[in-house]
Amino acid sequence: LEYPRRAMILSSFDGIKIKKNQFVNLESRRKNNPERGSIWAELGSNAEFEGNDYQPSPYTTEKLLQADPETTRNIVLK
Repeated sequence: LEYPRRAMILSSFDGIKIKKNQFVNLESRRKNNPERGSIWAELGSNAEFEGNDYQPSPYTTEKLLQADPETTRNIVLK
């Protein structure tokens, strides 16, 4: 909760599950990073995101997951 930047950076992965987490950033910071609270994925495959509670706010990005389309594949949001 209340991440200053990205919540996670996934790199060089194969077969990872991110389940039942809360991503909530309802309080303003001195500098509100546009990627705040999100997950970035690159250079990997077979990631599953299930049952995560992401609450966008004026201080975060609208999407929980952002991935490099050229270096990731088989990313599943449930």
